[in-house]
Parts: sequence; C-alpha cells; structure tokens
Amino acid sequence: MAELNCFRADLHNHTFLSPCGDIGMVPSFIVDSALRKGFDIIGITDHNSTIQGREIRRIVGDGEPFVLCGAEITTREEVHCIVFADGEDELDRLQRFIDDALPHVPNDEEVFGYQLAVDMNEEVIYEAPWLLISAIDRTIGEVSAFVDSIGGIFIPAHIDKRHNSLLSQLGFLPADLRFDALEISSGCDFKAFMGSYGPLFPRDVTFVRSSDAHYPEDFGRAETFFHIPHRSFAEVKKALRREDGRFVSLLLNESMNDLALHILDIIQNSISAGATMVGLSVEEDIPSDRLVIEISDNGRGMDPAQLARLADPFFTSRTTRKVGMGIPLFKQTAEQSGGGLSVTSEPGKGTVVRAVFQHSNIDRPPLGNVPNVLMLTVASNPDVDFEYRYSYNGSEYVFSTREAKEVLGDMEIGNPTVMRYLEEMIAENMNEVRK
Repeated sequence: MAELNCFRADLHNHTFLSPCGDIGMVPSFIVDSALRKGFDIIGITDHNSTIQGREIRRIVGDGEPFVLCGAEITTREEVHCIVFADGEDELDRLQRFIDDALPHVPNDEEVFGYQLAVDMNEEVIYEAPWLLISAIDRTIGEVSAFVDSIGGIFIPAHIDKRHNSLLSQLGFLPADLRFDALEISSGCDFKAFMGSYGPLFPRDVTFVRSSDAHYPEDFGRAETFFHIPHRSFAEVKKALRREDGRFVSLLLNESMNDLALHILDIIQNSISAGATMVGLSVEEDIPSDRLVIEISDNGRGMDPAQLARLADPFFTSRTTRKVGMGIPLFKQTAEQSGGGLSVTSEPGKGTVVRAVFQHSNIDRPPLGNVPNVLMLTVASNPDVDFEYRYSYNGSEYVFSTREAKEVLGDMEIGNPTVMRYLEEMIAENMNEVRK
C-alpha cells in the first residue's frame, strides 16, 4: 500500500455567486484564508452553479490549496447535496444537468442578493440570471445517478440539520441511494447524533464535517482529514469510499482552538521532517497549576537560522502548503495562558517542542480529544513509532504503538476497528489516571 499523508480539508464553501453568500466570499479571500488557516483541500460548492469554483481552480492552478469544483444542488425534495466533478468536460455536463432542471425564476437582487462570479481582481466575469437557490426538477435519486455516471462525488449535505437535509426532508436513508459520504455540520455533536440516528446508516459509511461557509467568519470552522498518498480527485474519492487503504477521519467534538489541534499540527511537522519516532507527553499538575505539553522527534532537526525563523508565521519547511502557522499559534496560545513555548533542535538528531500553560488560566483552551488526534496520526503513518505519556498529579499512563503492533500481530494498526478500540482504550486509561 502507498504511504499515506494526512491532508486537512473543508469541502463545503460558498462564494459571492450564491445569493446567500456574503460579498466578502471572493476568490482572493478564500484562497488566502485557506493558506492562512492551513487547509490543504477546499471544496467550492455554490448553489446550483460550478462557475466560481472553476475560476478559483484556474486562479490557483498547480499551487495551494487543492481545489475541488462542484455545487450544492437542491433536489426536488428540497434536499441539499454537495456534488463534485473532476475534468472540464465533466463539469460542463454537470452544469448542463443543473441548468436543464433549474426553474427560470428571475433573481430579485433586492430580496435575495447578487449572483456574481468574479476573478482574482474582483472583476465580474458572470452573472447568473435565474435564482440559484431554487430546487431543481430532479429527485435525489436522479441527481445521485447522474453524478455517478460522470465519475463524480455525491454527498448529502448537513444531514444533522432540521431543514434541507436528507433526514429532515425524507426522514430516512433510501436503501438504493448511491453516495460517497454523508456530511455533518460544523456544530454537530457527532456522538449524540449517532446515538439517535446511527441505526439508519450502514456501518461502513464515511462522514465528513464541513463549514458550509457563507460568510468570511465561517470559513474554516470545520475540517475533515484525508489519509491519501497525494491530492487528486481520484484519491479524494477513494478515501471517501475507503478504497485501497485510503480513508477519512474526523476530530470528534473538537473546538478549532482545542490544544489537541495544536498537538496534531506539531506532530505533522515531525512527520514532515522525516521522523521515525515521535513522543508526546501531556502533564497535568493541578497543585502546581501547570499543564505541560511536549512533542519530541528524531527527525532531521533544524539549524540555528531555522530556529530563529520559527516565530515567523509564514515560514514552513512543509511541501504540502506554503504557510505554516503551527509554532507561532501554539506559542501565542501558551503565552496568553500564562505560560510559554520553547523549541530545541539539532540537525540530524531531532526537535523538541515544549509548551507550558497555567492550568487554571481562563484563556487556556481545553485539552481536547488527544486519543482521537493520536490515533488519527498513527493510522496515517503506520511506519512511524509513537509513544504517548499522560500524567495527572504524578500518576502516569503510557501508550506505545510499538507494543500495540506486537500485540496486534498481522492486523494493521490503521484498521478502522482497531483504531476505534485503541482510541477508547487510551481514553479510558486517561480517565483512570485522573481518578
């Protein structure tokens, strides 16, 4: 199996072309924000139109981020679905399919807003004449079948919402509906949702979490992680379908500011630096009012000049994206929480990142779901050894992937069932340590 990398994605974003899209959702903002927030893959899904997404992909070219072009289609049943197509011919066919079924209701700009596509300089290149938020005259089954016929990706959108979702409109998941994944909204309590609706879904269903951003402040408020060798339409589709070892994972119920996300970003730096061993230590010392997080690796390390540039948010050694916000944001978070951050590194030996927080500080973000983050990283880097140490007031728990692999034998540690078991085991042991 090809070596997997972990790519951060947000598949559901609107632009100024959508009548409900804010005037600030223009190509320059979307591309710059994706880079600044560290997204490797973004989807552009305006209501019933692929026009602006294609222009954004043209602007980005072979640069960053990787752009998936598609649309959010409203079906005859008023179900919202996000769909994607790969090549220009397929996108042309998708747009004709939508146009042929879209009611010719003129857009009232005073009521619904403008429907304009713009270039990188915000010059208007297209104005949609018909109201794009209308439902097209095609059923969800017909939309699914057509998208499948052009080799596209079909995802029923925000299925947890009480309006315009598969469950709100139909109340069930049709047994014959072909889909690549199901989308949950940014605010969905996934565990509670599955507790209520889980029996409706196949056991091997893939879920993605997306922002459904219509306004600048909403961009990047949700994320999905794709574990694939490289970014391409075909690889994204394989991950959604869990083919050839590719898969998708979510951070469950995580705030975008939780410390677990900082840990994930720093570990990804270690992997990018060629580390074969990564250590993570989390120490909670309540009597001393201190939380310490340390990530160490045996990667290629950094020389003094590179260390001196770490505070620059636009410096990164990554090749997957051009902006690296990990260390500067982690440092800022620690300092705002009454602590600080230090980095020690030596070329050829590795790097240690140590962040200290005042545990009781009101500005300290919650620790978050560390077991989830750890297993997400382990699964996408099976050839890297990880050791996790968790300490609470002197009591300690240690998890080692090297030991876990010995116990598992021929079973892969990236197996979804194994991942869930190990994640639950780590969480239970951390709770025992806290008692």
